[in-house]
Amino acid sequence: MLSDILEEDHKRVGESLTCFLDSLREGKPSVSCFEKARNSLQNHIFWEESILFRTVENQANAARIHGLEVEHGGIWKLLDKIEEYLNAGRGELATDRVEGLIRVLDAHNEAEEQTVYQELEKQDASTQARLILFEIEQARAPEGWVCNILRRRR
Repeated sequence: MLSDILEEDHKRVGESLTCFLDSLREGKPSVSCFEKARNSLQNHIFWEESILFRTVENQANAARIHGLEVEHGGIWKLLDKIEEYLNAGRGELATDRVEGLIRVLDAHNEAEEQTVYQELEKQDASTQARLILFEIEQARAPEGWVCNILRRRR
């Protein structure tokens, strides 16, 4: 179940990157699409490295996890470079880097889904629940958000 959530998150990140790429190709870079993609991807990497990898790492897959972490470093650097080009008004270079990032992510995500995520599914229900609870603990309501009842009374 948890691997399904992570795979959906891969799709969500991909959709945000595609939104940004489309805006670049139209000559109207969408900073909001880029920020959504970057934040989503960095949060995903944080969760994998801080929680998931530590949960499923064993002697048999330690090298694979290290390789995924190295790829995360490359992905992070690509995001920084895209932001640099975006801020400098270099849309053509940003486009090239986003296309490259999408290719890198396609291969990276497949590797995660076929290896580490399969290890995740071998974890018992309480371990998977603990991983979801971590995410709930980290969640923060948007600034100004109030519960439904109070929102209706405004």
